[in-house]
Amino acid sequence: MRNHFPVRPRPKADESIYGFLIRIAKKNGFFFIKDIFKVLGLKYYPSSLDVTHERFYEFIEELAPALRCSPKEMFKTLTKNTEHLRDASRIVINITSQSPKICTGCLSEHEPYIKASWQMIHFTHCEQHLTTLIDTCRGCGNKLRWDADLLNGCSLCGYRWERPNTALVQKIPMYQAIHSNLEHDTLKVYLIALFAAVEYIANPCVFVPFQAKYFKMDTVELSSILFQAYGLIQNSFYLTQFHRSVVSYLDKEYCFTDKSSLQKLPHNLRALPKLPISLPKGDHFQFKLLDESNCYTSALSLSQAALLLNISGTELTEITKQLSLPVGKASRIAVYQLKDLDAFANSFMARAVFVEGKHDTIPITSLSSLSHKFLFNYGEALKLICNNNVTLYREKEATLFKDIRVDKHELMKLLKVSEEKQFERLLSPSELAIYFNVNILKLRTMAELLRWKKVQVSRNSYQFTPNAIKTFIKDFVVLEKWCDFQLYGKVPLNKYLLSEGFKPLANPYEEKCKLFIYMKSDALLDAIAQFETHWHKAQPPRILRQRFEIQKPTVLSDSASQQFQGRCTV
Repeated sequence: MRNHFPVRPRPKADESIYGFLIRIAKKNGFFFIKDIFKVLGLKYYPSSLDVTHERFYEFIEELAPALRCSPKEMFKTLTKNTEHLRDASRIVINITSQSPKICTGCLSEHEPYIKASWQMIHFTHCEQHLTTLIDTCRGCGNKLRWDADLLNGCSLCGYRWERPNTALVQKIPMYQAIHSNLEHDTLKVYLIALFAAVEYIANPCVFVPFQAKYFKMDTVELSSILFQAYGLIQNSFYLTQFHRSVVSYLDKEYCFTDKSSLQKLPHNLRALPKLPISLPKGDHFQFKLLDESNCYTSALSLSQAALLLNISGTELTEITKQLSLPVGKASRIAVYQLKDLDAFANSFMARAVFVEGKHDTIPITSLSSLSHKFLFNYGEALKLICNNNVTLYREKEATLFKDIRVDKHELMKLLKVSEEKQFERLLSPSELAIYFNVNILKLRTMAELLRWKKVQVSRNSYQFTPNAIKTFIKDFVVLEKWCDFQLYGKVPLNKYLLSEGFKPLANPYEEKCKLFIYMKSDALLDAIAQFETHWHKAQPPRILRQRFEIQKPTVLSDSASQQFQGRCTV
């Protein structure tokens, strides 16, 4: 085998893998790490120096013999200090610095080498010289790079490393010092907590649990944040106060939601595993709350954004589609920004008319309870309100999206007029079940009995073509749907119709599922109207009011409303 490396150094116990390779390169007249791969006849990949990747094993199998060294011993030495560099359960998987960090004092000594611990991003000081580690050249200000000249100076400007005259700190920061006192699972939990705290401080308004492969923050900025991050995980009172300052900032900055909803948003430290030890207090810790003068990027998941608007995640998805609410994507997760939610809510708030004590209105967040009865989802109902300039209301002091209200009778009238347009598309079983006020089993029985045509829209779901359903609605009365706008139920109405000689639709599946469907006719409608009049007259006003309070119907039909008012108005 050709001797590519006349000088064959051995890795030191605490030496960085990258540092060891540039030491080999320097002693043998090479400059870059890639040169070593080229000499060995290997193609360089970043994963080749990842101790968890099979390419690293392949690389060591080639490198060790070239250095007259045992692959097993070399692998053991180089991986000794890499156990916690990568952790898939951490918010930052790889806590290795992406550019070299060095101590100029250590590299000014006789046998300079780069320590593995320096490359961990929470190691900011040299424990021997008590100086700050650097990742930029003091001569030209450029980022340092992994080349053979790094051991003596900057290859870009020629600046040479010098031993510092005095120590820059009296003591190593506790966030770094505690690392040396922990091991195994305790150290793992500590690093999970520390970097979750760092991320929370850096992005306090990001509530989606993003996971990063590497840490991208500037070293100088990170150093100041680490003190605060350690304080968060060491002092539970400080964590509580810091979170309160975040909520207070959001409450002042955005008007569409309330403080109680904001307090429910989870932060990175809420669900962390508990540290098995008590952390000592940091010497340089200063109690800092959120700087409200800064402008922070926000990010919320679908469920979090829906919570702030006081609607469901499905309803927010419908809004996004119908009203083009901005939404981003991160790791296949829908991500919303607070500023977009605020602008959306304010567009409706600006249209709302001031009014005190107006009755017969429903909150804008409760539209689905009425719109689904006419085949409109929440987003479609909001769009219908916007396109038809339906008047919105709010009390003078109201500022929240959930405080906006709409006249339910005006809305129902608009939904009725627009309902026919909904029969121009395929209809899903779930929305038809809500429309007819029946459970899904009964809806499927109706579809089978009436032979509604199915269209397979995916591997596991189907929808119905609208024509047969539209004809069915024109020709039949479903008592469950009819009674959805009444105070009485389908059972007494069905009993009355049977006594009057009306026959329900023949149902061969009677034992499986009972149906309350009647052929529509003037005689049937007259009989129902007569039953309605007699039923209301038979109910004492007190009982009617109790029924109304218990059932809390979204809206009553015009005839039912008149009957109720006639009996209960004093």
